[in-house]
Amino acid sequence: MMKALFYVVALAILCSNLALGETEETRYYRQECEKIQEPQICRGYEFIRETEKKPDNERSRVLALDVPYLVVIDKKDNLTGRLVSVRRKYTPEEKKKYINIAEKEYKETGELQLSENGEIYRFDVSGIPKDKNNNFIEVLFSNKNYVYLYFITENIPDKYDKSDTHYTYYVFDRKYKTLVELFYFRGNFPRKGNSSHPLLAKIGNNYSFKWSGILDGGKKNIYYTFSVLPNEKMDCKMAWDDCEGINIVPRKQ
Repeated sequence: MMKALFYVVALAILCSNLALGETEETRYYRQECEKIQEPQICRGYEFIRETEKKPDNERSRVLALDVPYLVVIDKKDNLTGRLVSVRRKYTPEEKKKYINIAEKEYKETGELQLSENGEIYRFDVSGIPKDKNNNFIEVLFSNKNYVYLYFITENIPDKYDKSDTHYTYYVFDRKYKTLVELFYFRGNFPRKGNSSHPLLAKIGNNYSFKWSGILDGGKKNIYYTFSVLPNEKMDCKMAWDDCEGINIVPRKQ
């Protein structure tokens, strides 16, 4: 009897430790699988559980809009991310630009949340159209110095912007906790004729961002060399457009 009880207690402790070792993402899919018993959800759980055993830069790290869990970006330093929609009132300038906005109507913006060792860093990264499908951020690469991010936004074309998909590249500098918008493509990148992501590297204090291809009907060479400074500042040293296309994204308080 005591021996059987010992095995039960040992098994309970083992299961508890396994549960504690789960990420929020795997726990969410495991619980959904147990609750719904839907084959696709259960396959998703098995896929994520196996994928999370891989090194950081071999795992799929996708921050889908408003999912109920954090996604692990860096296992060693416990860096996680989430993309959420946040409502705010339209500014007077936006009301002038967009017609038929009701007085109490709100605008939804995409907020990137990066959490490292208990500290949360929040950034407004994009306006969210009323159709929220297919809005997500993918982590392309990460190391101890930076995180390279790729944001896809499904846009509802209007008279101001006829493109239906926007692609934005960011780098999160981990030393200064600063997010830099590297470039913003509309419509024809990278899915239509351009297959590769722009190259991002860091040598010493300098970041190098490069891309070349067909854009807006012509051949373009896009490049920046810059360093990130304290207090959300940046030194842009070399650029294809006088540093007009690269920007610090202010951190939300």
